[in-house]
Amino acid sequence: MLSRKDFFSCLSFSFRALLRSACMQSKTTAENVQKNVDFEPLTLTEEDKQRFEAIQAERVQSVRKQNSHSAEDFYERALAFIECGQDFLALDDLKTAIKQNPEFADAFAARGALYRRMLDFESCIADCNKALEINPKLADAYVNRGLAWGQLGDFKNQARDCNLAINIDPVNAFAYENSGWAYFELGDYQRCISDCSKALDIDESRAWSYNNRGSAYRRLENFDLALSDLTRALSFEPTEARFLKNRVECYMRTDQPQLAVHDYTSLINLNPLDATFYVCRAMAYLRANEKEMALMDLNTVVHMKPKNGVPFALRAPIRAVNGDLKGFFEDTSKSMALGVDMDQDIL
Repeated sequence: MLSRKDFFSCLSFSFRALLRSACMQSKTTAENVQKNVDFEPLTLTEEDKQRFEAIQAERVQSVRKQNSHSAEDFYERALAFIECGQDFLALDDLKTAIKQNPEFADAFAARGALYRRMLDFESCIADCNKALEINPKLADAYVNRGLAWGQLGDFKNQARDCNLAINIDPVNAFAYENSGWAYFELGDYQRCISDCSKALDIDESRAWSYNNRGSAYRRLENFDLALSDLTRALSFEPTEARFLKNRVECYMRTDQPQLAVHDYTSLINLNPLDATFYVCRAMAYLRANEKEMALMDLNTVVHMKPKNGVPFALRAPIRAVNGDLKGFFEDTSKSMALGVDMDQDIL
C-alpha cells in the first residue's frame, strides 16, 4: 500500500524531477542494469514442472504404501508426507500417532509445526505446549511456538522462545534466524544483525537470515551492507517478493533508479494486478529521467484504478512538462473531483 507520506513524497518529487529533467540524461541503460544484477531469475519449463509433479506423485504413492501400525510408524510416514508436500495426509497420520500414544512429544511438536504452516497459530501453540510439557528439551518446539507468537504480533514471546531453543541447542540456525527477526520487529536492529550472523555462521545458505540482517542494515541506513545481504538472499530465492521489496527500497534510497526499475518489474511480473508497484516503478522511471516510461505506468494505473485520484495527480505534471496542458488540467480536475482520502492508505 502507498501511504499518505509516500504519496506526498512521490508527488513532490515528480514535480521537482520533471522541472530539472530537460537537460538530464540517464546514465544507465536497461541493458546495463541487466549486467549489474547479481542473479538470474529461476525459470521452469512446462516439461520441468511436469517432471517434478510426476516425481512428487510417485513419492506420495510410495509413502502411501508404507505399512503403519504403531504410533512411531504413523509418525515416520507423516514426516515422509511432509517432505512430499502432502500436509493434510501428514496431519491425519500425526493425529493417529497421538491418538495411539498421547505422550508422544515429537508427534505433538511435528503437528504444531504443521499447524503453523497451515496458519492455525493457536493450535500450533497448544501442540507445542503439550510437546514441551512432555519433553522440555525439544528446541524446535520452542522455535515453532515462538514463530506462532510472532504471527500473532507477540514478538517478545517469539524472542523468548527462540532464546530458550538456543539454550538447548546452541547450533540451531533456525532459532537464531527467527530470534533475529523478533528483535528486528522489536526495533533492536543490532541484536537482529548479531543473531542472523550467528545463524549464517552455522548455515550460510539461509536466505531469510540474509534478508533479516539486510533489513536491519537498511533500517540503520547502512545501505552497502544491506544491498549485499539482500542480493545474497535473492540468489537463493530470486522470486521472493519480500526480498525484492526490501532491496528496491535500498536502490531508491541510494539513488539507483534503474536497478529499482528492474526489481519493480520483477515484482510486477510476480503480481501484475498490484497497482502500487506500477506507481512505484513510475517514480523510479522519473528519477531515471524516463518520463515516457513513467507515463506508461501511470496510464496503466489509471485503467486499473479509474476511481482513484492518485494516478491522475501523479500523471498531471508529466503531461505539463510534455506540453500537454489540456491533459494536465484534465488530470488535475479529475484528481480533485475524485479526491484522495489522506487519512487512509492510497491504492
